[in-house]
Amino acid sequence: MAHRFTPDEGKLKRLAEEVIADTPSLSHLDSPMLRIAFQYSDEQKVKDNKLVFADTEKVKPKLKSYLDYDFIITFYEPNLQDVSAEGLRRLMYHELLHVGFDGNDGYWIIPHDFEDFKEIVRKYGADWIQC
Repeated sequence: MAHRFTPDEGKLKRLAEEVIADTPSLSHLDSPMLRIAFQYSDEQKVKDNKLVFADTEKVKPKLKSYLDYDFIITFYEPNLQDVSAEGLRRLMYHELLHVGFDGNDGYWIIPHDFEDFKEIVRKYGADWIQC
């Protein structure tokens, strides 16, 4: 997987901070104990014949000594060409919903489930990524 780090990662981090600040249900993510890295990938990612716009992964324990992060959120830049700024904001919200953190030192990935999509559809509608 080809990842490139650009100054835009700072933009993604600021976007995440804004989404967290504007979303009371994500307030537990506003913690200095939680470290999330943001990156763009030059690669186009496809799963089950559908474009993947972004994904969230928990940093594996054996990599923690090399990476000072708990989670990595990757945005697949070739797939984002038609996504508006509002769509990117919604995508960030969606990815942040995958971050499980209990406020102490418990970290886990929250998988896709009906509740996740119900919250997004309730907030943004069925075509939530399109704006």
